[in-house]
Amino acid sequence: MKSPYTRIPPDKWSHVTRKLIDEHPVKLDEIVDIVLISWESIFSSSLGTKGFKIGVNIFPKPQIM
Repeated sequence: MKSPYTRIPPDKWSHVTRKLIDEHPVKLDEIVDIVLISWESIFSSSLGTKGFKIGVNIFPKPQIM
């Protein structure tokens, strides 16, 4: 699948994002709830036997997240 952002200048990405959200069958408030729950889960999780936490012990770049 080709990215909807291909050949779109970064200053126009918000327009592409808005169009994608408007056309998505899931309502915006449900998308927001899902994203916030997902982020909460990510930052509440621990990794490995040492219990490393993202934002406490591990600081990945935003693109990785």
